[in-house]
Amino acid sequence: MRLSFYLQKKKMIQKGSKVKWEWGNGTATGKVTETYTKEVTKTIDGSKITRKGEQGNKALYIEQEDGSNVLKLEKEVEKAD
Repeated sequence: MRLSFYLQKKKMIQKGSKVKWEWGNGTATGKVTETYTKEVTKTIDGSKITRKGEQGNKALYIEQEDGSNVLKLEKEVEKAD
């Protein structure tokens, strides 16, 4: 029982996790800098982006390698490591 809990926790996306998602004809990657279990709005490149985070499908504020940021839901990404 403890081992399955550990393995499940290890797969969870949290602050500091590296994630990837499909974007255009390829895959984008980044590092989660914040997680939210409520509705959150961020201004990204002059546009207000809103995601309704909740328990089990958190909103993730992600910093990409080029320094730009995106706001995604957990269900839109997968763990990259």
